[in-house]
Amino acid sequence: MTWVPTGAIGFGILSEPSPIAGGVEEISRIGDYLQQAVDASFDYRNAIQSAERTLANGQGDALNRLRDKLAQRLLPGLELLDASAVAAKAGVDGYAQEVDRIHTDARALIRDVEDDLSTIRTQAGEISEIADLIGADAPVSWDAAPPGVMPEPQAGAGAAGLDAGEQEIRREQLQQLYAMQWLSTAVLWKRACDDIESAKAKWASLVADRKEAEGRLVGALRATDLGRLIDAGTSGSYSRRAMIAFGLSGEIRGAAFVDERSTDPAVDAFLEDEDLSGTQLAEAWSALGLGREEIVALPMESLARLAKHPGLPAWVQDIAARELLHSSLVAPNEAYGAFGFGASGPGVEEFRRRMLRLHEAWRTAQQEADRMGGKPTVQLLALGSHDGALTAAISHGDLDTASHVGVNVSGMLSNVAEIGRDATGARSLFNEAYQEDPTQTYAAVTWIGYRSPSFADVNLMGRANAGGPELAAFIDGIFDSRNANGAPAENFTVFAHSYGSTTAAVALEQTRHRVTSFVTYGSAGFAQTTIEDMRVDGVFATHASGDQTAPFGTLLEHPFDPRMLPGVTSFSAEGGDGYTRVTAHDMFTEDDSASPLNWGGKVGYLTTGTRSAEDMGKIWANGRL
Repeated sequence: MTWVPTGAIGFGILSEPSPIAGGVEEISRIGDYLQQAVDASFDYRNAIQSAERTLANGQGDALNRLRDKLAQRLLPGLELLDASAVAAKAGVDGYAQEVDRIHTDARALIRDVEDDLSTIRTQAGEISEIADLIGADAPVSWDAAPPGVMPEPQAGAGAAGLDAGEQEIRREQLQQLYAMQWLSTAVLWKRACDDIESAKAKWASLVADRKEAEGRLVGALRATDLGRLIDAGTSGSYSRRAMIAFGLSGEIRGAAFVDERSTDPAVDAFLEDEDLSGTQLAEAWSALGLGREEIVALPMESLARLAKHPGLPAWVQDIAARELLHSSLVAPNEAYGAFGFGASGPGVEEFRRRMLRLHEAWRTAQQEADRMGGKPTVQLLALGSHDGALTAAISHGDLDTASHVGVNVSGMLSNVAEIGRDATGARSLFNEAYQEDPTQTYAAVTWIGYRSPSFADVNLMGRANAGGPELAAFIDGIFDSRNANGAPAENFTVFAHSYGSTTAAVALEQTRHRVTSFVTYGSAGFAQTTIEDMRVDGVFATHASGDQTAPFGTLLEHPFDPRMLPGVTSFSAEGGDGYTRVTAHDMFTEDDSASPLNWGGKVGYLTTGTRSAEDMGKIWANGRL
């Protein structure tokens, strides 16, 4: 008798993977957990709002700051959790329904295949019996039905005593007795085999349905605010756990903030009026009467314009830039367009990676500021794009009120993804100036507001000519805002490293306002031979003999070392008298390992303990050495 399998699954008739792996009960438990999170969020919200009301009855800056944190961070974090849990539960519920349907269909299919196997088993037995009676070979494979035409019968046992005619009569009798039974049995067998083949295709379809359902669930979970943050944590500088913590603490906003924002016609009209500047711009902005809550509620397109609008107060740029930063992490596709990036931009994934690095640098700046003299506030400014590159600035100090403003311009290969490194140099400048004169207030700005050159174009003026107007507008904007609000800065110093000095030299020929000092270090050279056309009271320059990179920049279109120009005051970056010698082109480094290009170890111009860092602090604090 033909051997026939006794199970649809165990004998591999239906393929793996199985669409019934994983029970609906497990999915249901996940849904229950999510529902518990949603329910708990209501209690959490009530507790926060109760704390807000309690704090509202008190007085003092500390209570006000705490109340603001509850409203501006914890509540947004709660909303992010709540919205994520609700959306995730909807996704899980939909997945559970789909899986339930798949499981039902799969079990029905298994029953059908089991029935088909039973049919084949029965028919195979009958065929084997007939084959034995007619003296034919029985089929050897269960999944290949025998032909409908029965094999030619043999005379069978006892046929040796029969003559040829009698044997033929016997064969005809066997043919008449079993031919129709053979055909009927073979048809049933063939039909069962065809049903099993059809079941295999249906089974494969159910497997595909299960995979698609899983894909939809993953997509739904990744589309939640927490899902987006977790996803960002897989490719950024933060871990997944850190991204979740940022979201729940309100450190990063949720997508609901993006979706719920609405345009303000008055703000749109203000942004479209390109003739406003100086006092007019300040008056027009003041007339809008917008506070933090109104700015936060604006759509990303408006935030993107406010975040780098020259002439607006720094606090406005800061609020807009922070919200834009948050939105970029949870809704990078929408933010990418708001930044004006097109085909020449970095791409959405790279954009989000750089925004993650910017967020890291911004948070580090806040943490470090608490350990600095005077504990300066940290502001995020000039967040936008230039020539396909992401731009930003970070200020250590209140740019609206500080008596001494310092803008530090980065050079070759600088980009927003590495702004944290350059912000360390700005902190060094701040610390040196504060140590020189702690009675003053300072705002040290790290400015990466243009597309800096690579090695291929560092000898050319293209990037400087394009970036100079951007820097000039940023500088003039600070002057305009401060002057319009009756709080002009006492000292405004531009520091410029490497190719940043080439760019700054272009900018200072275009500014409407005159700055106190222009300080270059490791300069890549000027295109001009005089400094008379610059809107600056004093120019200072240093170059370390251990910096073997800067001279490379002076080979073609900007060949003039600023130290050699009339009217420029040079200062030293060498060692001796207890100072550490600068041996690298770096703005700031604490790496003491040897370098093949910078003998004696790696020490940057703003590294603590160098003469150059101390002198730049003195120039900023005093306007002179």
